[in-house]
Amino acid sequence: MSILRQKNKSASFLSLGSQADFAKKERVLTHQLTAPENHAREVILLELGWLYDQRALISPPWRKKTYQKKARYYFNRAMRNGAKRWIVYNGLGTVSLHEGKYKEALWYYKKMHAIHNSSISHNAMGNAYRQLKKFAVAKKRYETSVILSKNVEEKSAAIYNLIQLSRDRKEGGRQIVSNRYYKMMKKFSTQSLLARVLFNRIKKASAHGTA
Repeated sequence: MSILRQKNKSASFLSLGSQADFAKKERVLTHQLTAPENHAREVILLELGWLYDQRALISPPWRKKTYQKKARYYFNRAMRNGAKRWIVYNGLGTVSLHEGKYKEALWYYKKMHAIHNSSISHNAMGNAYRQLKKFAVAKKRYETSVILSKNVEEKSAAIYNLIQLSRDRKEGGRQIVSNRYYKMMKKFSTQSLLARVLFNRIKKASAHGTA
């Protein structure tokens, strides 16, 4: 799940579960964008980019590409309106990742990392490396992300990905890694909505025997 943070504001779409929810949020953001008193156009444009990226994930294939194209449009427009480049690169990289263009996603994430070396950039690069089956590199990026994390949300996102990675790798001892981080996620789930959502995903996967 993608989280946008800028100017002490956050945009999260964790509570949006249906096309109707996304359509309603889209109307709100579009109205805010056209409001004459609005002085944070780049923030709203970024939120629209994340909105369409996430909406694409629950859409049928014929609609998915349209929403991903819109996500790119709003991220690029946000950059032209003064948004921080590293946030835009993160957004564009995430769209590429969700499109299955993993090398392109890594390219964007590396551009973000060159500007903003952080827990977010390491976690993002870990996602790309994981999809490229470079598991050892991905693990190192995720672990660095945990170390650099500044809040529960960043730490939870990295630990969640470590758990997913441990399930991807066909190695002995992988369940030990999962159990170690499972306990940490359980603790964080009481402190953050994102951590709670991710922990519930882990529990659901475990119940279906995919742990």
